Amino acid sequence: MTNPPPSAPEPSGADAGRRELEEETGYTCDSIEVVGWTWSGSSSTFRKYVAIARGCRPDGKQSLDEFEDCVPVELTPAEFRTELRTPGTMTGTDAAYLALDHAGLL
Repeated sequence: MTNPPPSAPEPSGADAGRRELEEETGYTCDSIEVVGWTWSGSSSTFRKYVAIARGCRPDGKQSLDEFEDCVPVELTPAEFRTELRTPGTMTGTDAAYLALDHAGLL
């Protein structure tokens, strides 16, 4: 998820990650690993948690709120890196780089 929604972490960050993945995208996963966090903004005190979900598949139920919009797009690591380098194509690039580093894809 390249534009993760802000949400309060639950007792298990992995549980929150699984829930958000399904609610926002309609995808479920075999495993999820919280690999770190970044600040939500430059003067924020809100942490944005970063997780890597593996074995993802579109077999869940997307449950967007009234003003949310999310269209899942599957990218190869090379395509994802290209998106990261293209100004204005995504938000959350700090989280994306953290996830790529932990996945060994940089």
